[in-house]
Amino acid sequence: MQTLSPHTLAGIPADWLGVDMHVHSRFSDALPSVDTILERAKRRGIGVAITDHNTIAGSIEACEKARDVIVVPGIEISSAQNVHLLAYFPTPSLLESFYLRFIEPFKRKRLFCKGIHLSTSEILTGVKEFSGFSALAHPFGNGRYHCIADDMRQEILALLNGIEICNGVQSHRRNEKAYVLAQNMHRAHIGGSDAHVACACGHVCTFAPARTVPAFLDALDKRMSVVFSYPFSIRETMEDGMIIALRYLSHFLHRQRLWI
Repeated sequence: MQTLSPHTLAGIPADWLGVDMHVHSRFSDALPSVDTILERAKRRGIGVAITDHNTIAGSIEACEKARDVIVVPGIEISSAQNVHLLAYFPTPSLLESFYLRFIEPFKRKRLFCKGIHLSTSEILTGVKEFSGFSALAHPFGNGRYHCIADDMRQEILALLNGIEICNGVQSHRRNEKAYVLAQNMHRAHIGGSDAHVACACGHVCTFAPARTVPAFLDALDKRMSVVFSYPFSIRETMEDGMIIALRYLSHFLHRQRLWI
């Protein structure tokens, strides 16, 4: 069965780049290999950002292997306050330099989403230092952004480039609250599937008038983006949740302490 392009579904100009900005691989708490994610993205005619939790192994591998798919180098970071951040960079080398300076030395020996030993503000300052684009991931879902003190939230918002207004595994109500936050704070709009299974990749895409990664991130920073989504099927939703639960259970039973 032919898969319709998100460009066709959303009525987006064909020369705009569409990217699923939030995809997980087997290098953190998901099932798909990098090859599987790239194949899925190619079939859908989109780019992809592999944003594994506190690790860049999947993203770097995707950048090295991609031929017909545009890959935005990225990572999802859990700060010391357990605020989840998405960070994207114009080149893999800038992502790697940022990671070696601001993430790897501050990791904790815990499971995937435990925060590193750096505050949210310190991480965001580091992203700017390496010419990155930062976004708040699912601000009213996983993570504790909505629980921290108001003055700390204001400090974080002042440093952010964008906000994830549509996350594929969050409810409509939570995504709507994220959209209102982005509008009120005049921050760029991004969206991603937060896929943990390959079939979910591409359910949420961010479009911008660009054909290269640096131009795409620049367009996002200028708030020239359109986010399009369509719902997961019941099967995809159940698969996504089951994969996450099984990965955590497996690591708990084996008492693994991962540097992830």
